[in-house]
Amino acid sequence: MPSEASRLQGLLPRIKGFDRSHYQARRRRFLTSHVDVRSRRGLEFGGFDLPTVPPEIGTCSIADMRSEFHLATEFGIPLDTVCPVDCIVEPGLAAYRQIPQRFDYVVLCHVLEHIPDVITTLNDLGELLVPGGHLFIALPDKRETPDVVRASTTLPRLVERQLERATRPSMSEIAEFSLAWNEIYRAQYQRSMKDFFQEIRSQQLFGEPDVHCNVWRDEEFRDQVEALITGGYVEGLEIIDFVPTAKPFNEFYLMLRRPPLAHSARLAPAAAEPRSVFYRTCNFCGFGRFEVWKRLHLPFPERCYADSEPEPDLGRNLSLQYLTCRECGLSSINPLPRFEIVDRHRFGVDGFPGADEAATESLIGQCRQVIEVISGQYEFERYRKTGRLLDVSCGPGIALAWLRDERGWDVRGVEPGREFVEFAARRFGLEVTNGLVQDLEEPPGSFDVVMIDASLQYTFDPLATLLACHRLLRDGGCLFLHLPNRDGLATEWIDLGIHWGHWFSFSVPVLDRMLRRIGFRSERILSVQGALDPRLEERLPADFDLASEALRVVLDDAKAIDRHLAEGGRFRADYFGLAARKLSAAERRPEPGSDPSRLRAIADCSHRQRLCVAIDPDTDVWWPWETPASRDA
Repeated sequence: MPSEASRLQGLLPRIKGFDRSHYQARRRRFLTSHVDVRSRRGLEFGGFDLPTVPPEIGTCSIADMRSEFHLATEFGIPLDTVCPVDCIVEPGLAAYRQIPQRFDYVVLCHVLEHIPDVITTLNDLGELLVPGGHLFIALPDKRETPDVVRASTTLPRLVERQLERATRPSMSEIAEFSLAWNEIYRAQYQRSMKDFFQEIRSQQLFGEPDVHCNVWRDEEFRDQVEALITGGYVEGLEIIDFVPTAKPFNEFYLMLRRPPLAHSARLAPAAAEPRSVFYRTCNFCGFGRFEVWKRLHLPFPERCYADSEPEPDLGRNLSLQYLTCRECGLSSINPLPRFEIVDRHRFGVDGFPGADEAATESLIGQCRQVIEVISGQYEFERYRKTGRLLDVSCGPGIALAWLRDERGWDVRGVEPGREFVEFAARRFGLEVTNGLVQDLEEPPGSFDVVMIDASLQYTFDPLATLLACHRLLRDGGCLFLHLPNRDGLATEWIDLGIHWGHWFSFSVPVLDRMLRRIGFRSERILSVQGALDPRLEERLPADFDLASEALRVVLDDAKAIDRHLAEGGRFRADYFGLAARKLSAAERRPEPGSDPSRLRAIADCSHRQRLCVAIDPDTDVWWPWETPASRDA
């Protein structure tokens, strides 16, 4: 298929000094002749890098099937030139069911020709409008594009595609578009018609072809829409204006309106709904397409942390769910609360440090035993060079104090819980920074070892956390991570570690791939199951073979890890520990998407508050022990 950039160039008339900004200005003039965009709320599908109503003009959200990061990657253009996408929609699923707001106007510029089922789409868009709202459609006139050689889409064809509930281009639509727009396909067709149609069929069945499913002359489209409205196929919309194609432009405009409510003397603009929560793109890859992994049917609490302001909409409107990215496999709670309401230097802590001195001493003893085992298992000493060690989200500083006192490390900690920071200073005399690891101003390469023990899942931005750790480690230094296992047997069956506050859930393969992109090499992985949770033993069938479930995996060198992951080896213990070495520039092999600025852009994109993301409607949650009969009951 031709690229978006080449297709856009093909649509432009070849006139000196004439560019796409002239189209933007003409569209805006037509839209503003019907809608006051400065006071009304709008939604544009496919704004890409040329929105009809940019932010300095009015409030208009952008919807697309892909995130801005996904678009920039796919079409090879700078991320900062692409409009931020507020609504990432799942193709084939009604947009009004995915997008929670309603709008005063909706804009489609060069979008409808790509849609297989036009009738359903028009009805869908009408549901996104408030009464009295406007639907503005801009389409290319086929006579002014390479589509001139194609037969126009007919009214029976539109009805047929609706009855088929079409969500993908047909083979004939892909073939006609390819022959009209692409010289390579035309040459292939001339060489071997059979090979050409086999390629087209493969795209239709297995690819994601982006083609012009429909082509019209200006008056043909207007007349067909009018007939669909009159015939009852398009409901709740009326045509109020039409602008035919006029050179040097190659497009025409149609304005439809959802009729006002009866006896409504004055229409209020669409309300801006409060965003107590927001959807986010994937923190590891920047894409915005997900499937449901866990839906726990538990409400969000009304506040994030003990000291944050209550957000009643959280508990009232949402159930706790985890989504898994369809691109990279990272799982996370989605949607999330608005974390800007939380003081990053506070993070109120319930229950510790408490007044119970005996309980505190018992906890200190247990934590000292754990860090002694960890430091030995993962051989912290082999990485000692400067003697400096950093503990990220170090809690009350128990591990740091033991490493300083018993192993002679020059330790530093960073912790967002202020009570923990104060306890570490008072009890152990530790220097602990109150905040996040991204806040540290230490020079690059300051530490031999950075450890994140059972806290990465609590981090709002794990990618930024890992990037900061990479910066702070010297070449050859060790990053140690200990985490609940997303693929753990207990996680699958009884949801161990899947709850409010664990914003992310990591598997070994997904985390290892990200560490490689950042510039690490995994050198030791331990995934060893202790005693099984009694609830798990009750759930498992009597003939369940625990020995085959990879509950003990010990990999103590990089080659063994590479081999295990390449063979699809499983990690099914409840937790895993991973030690990764920071590679020097000379050791690093080029990894796709490993540019540091690109990774930072992915992390930044995941902070953007969005109204929706694309969730595969065919995925649902089946508990492992359920049967179809018990589920239906």
